[in-house]
Amino acid sequence: MRYVWLVIWLSVFAGELCAQARIESEYKIAVPSEQADEVWVYLQSAFGKNELKILPEECQTQSATEIFYDTYFDDADKTLLGFEAGARYRERYVGDSLMKKLLQLKVPTLDALGIARTEHKFSPEDKFDIEDRNGLHPFLKYVKRKDVADVDLVLGQFGTSAKKMSDALKLKQIRRRVYVSDAEGALMTFTLDEVSAFHFPYKEFVELELELNEIRYTDADYAEKTAMEKMNAEVKQALFDRFGSLEQDQTPKYNKMHQALAAEPSAWVYNNLMYIILGAICLFALSLLLKKEIRFANT
Repeated sequence: MRYVWLVIWLSVFAGELCAQARIESEYKIAVPSEQADEVWVYLQSAFGKNELKILPEECQTQSATEIFYDTYFDDADKTLLGFEAGARYRERYVGDSLMKKLLQLKVPTLDALGIARTEHKFSPEDKFDIEDRNGLHPFLKYVKRKDVADVDLVLGQFGTSAKKMSDALKLKQIRRRVYVSDAEGALMTFTLDEVSAFHFPYKEFVELELELNEIRYTDADYAEKTAMEKMNAEVKQALFDRFGSLEQDQTPKYNKMHQALAAEPSAWVYNNLMYIILGAICLFALSLLLKKEIRFANT
């Protein structure tokens, strides 16, 4: 029923949202951690050097390793988690150098396979005014005043808002990427992500993303979109033919890591440590009180 409501909302605000949003089309593939290096070597040879001839003959490729820190936000009811949507603040590093900051909102589309999603990007606020209530807010401190209405418009699709957001999860990603471009510019990227929870219990997984360049894909006509999708599907099939252990899994990283942590008993202990310590203190105080009363009764 929630998706019916989402479709109705999207139809009402489609024009305004589409003017700001881009469509990302990507395959998300689960990779066994012990095969990460082998998959990376294959990506560089099969596609970085275009040995399979799937990519355009005149294409150029470039490899890079980057580190991303992603802080995800959600409301108390985990509304975005339930819709497989996302709100995150991202920092991108090359070595020790901070290269870019970004605020992103991810919205599911009507694509039943989950390959296509809508992405809204905002340049985050850098100057936090601690005398302003927004400057002390865990999420709004990253949102420029001129963007608050647009952010709320996107989050409003799910019945929530920017002021309801709080820190939900933080991830670290070591990203090894092959960038592909042709005569017209950026075409696609192949990204091997080693993802880990930033906080205890530090769960990890490896994911491969085969993503069409979102700007080009969004602006493309039907024929070009179809050609780009076909090429990406051929890349995916080549990988599946080479590695039988790969599995397509379109689950967003926020949801995937949340599920992994929820299944970890130590995560529950960590998240409730303050209450456990407080309970232990209360029990200790109660035991002292009972001992004192027993001594008093025996005198």
